[in-house]
Amino acid sequence: MGFVLKTLPLCLKPNTPSLFPSHLLQNNSFSSMKPAKHDVLLRVRATTERGSVDLESTRPLANFPPSFWGDHFLSIQVDESGFDALAVEIESTMQPKVREMLLFSESCDKERIRLIHLLISLGIAHYYEEEIEELLNQAFKKLDALIEDEDDLETMAIMFEVFRLYRHKMSCDVFDRFKGEDGKLKESLGTDIRGMLQLYEAAHLGAPSEDILDEALRGTIGRYTGRSAEFHKETLGVLGKEY
Repeated sequence: MGFVLKTLPLCLKPNTPSLFPSHLLQNNSFSSMKPAKHDVLLRVRATTERGSVDLESTRPLANFPPSFWGDHFLSIQVDESGFDALAVEIESTMQPKVREMLLFSESCDKERIRLIHLLISLGIAHYYEEEIEELLNQAFKKLDALIEDEDDLETMAIMFEVFRLYRHKMSCDVFDRFKGEDGKLKESLGTDIRGMLQLYEAAHLGAPSEDILDEALRGTIGRYTGRSAEFHKETLGVLGKEY
């Protein structure tokens, strides 16, 4: 069995001990080999013209108009003492009153759940986490009695949303009472603006297999998309009557 040595990246000096067997190096002289040249990297610039071109001088300038808003927002001054006073008022006045409304008022459970929903919407429910957890734990134990005669879509959707937000598995079957004979949501619910909007919000907490919540999402979008002016007019009319 023979070996054929090709060009090796070695530069051996005469009389230098080698790790290769001498009989393999008889016909291969390494003493005259020169080190390989190193590659040299050059930086070039592409141009369509001959010679050097100053790109900055040929770049088009964009003359944007002055900002419509100006820069007066940059110099606005904020009085932080007002925020401190508001924080003190919330802690000393509002929190005790709301806590009393949650735990010691004569309001029914439905009204308390509506209050919890309002606190969630305002972003201040975290001040009353313990009270809310205690109230909902008690209310969920008597859920069947709470929803037995409830025929208001908004109230039902609020209870559904609040219970699910606090990890109580309220079934979507509670919305079956709002279905028509065809198994879909009743057409008459289209005039219940507050109820449909609340159902649309609550439907985002549904599971993939809960078809009625998917229908609520599609139905609300299909009914009110494309007629925003009329929808806003109806909404303002309903809200104006109730408030």
